Amino acid sequence: MEIEKELQKAVDSAQVGAKVATFLARSGAVGKGIEPLAQEVKIAFKGVTGQDPLPLAPQEVVSMWRDNNVFNEAGIPALTFGPPRLREKETNRLCFELDDLVNMANVYAEVAFGICNRAKGHTSL
Repeated sequence: MEIEKELQKAVDSAQVGAKVATFLARSGAVGKGIEPLAQEVKIAFKGVTGQDPLPLAPQEVVSMWRDNNVFNEAGIPALTFGPPRLREKETNRLCFELDDLVNMANVYAEVAFGICNRAKGHTSL
């Protein structure tokens, strides 16, 4: 609401007679304690693809409001990680390569396996 007030002041100063109205607002939550999960993702990605994952996802595929936001808000460690996206030359739309989807399915399985083993007290896969 504070941002809406600031925007309304800016609009008022322009003397255009417009009204600022919020039509959607969602709070965000910062993930805490995600380091073990992030480490499992790095290990699994490297094991499946032979490469290190990108440190950050491209901005065009990341939004603040994701399902994991609800988990982070509740104190459950969650992060966003997925297959790379490419642009179709003909349509300029984002798309996935089939091999990348298969790799991510394997990465997700390895992450789950690693977390379950960690929970059972195992230190190696």
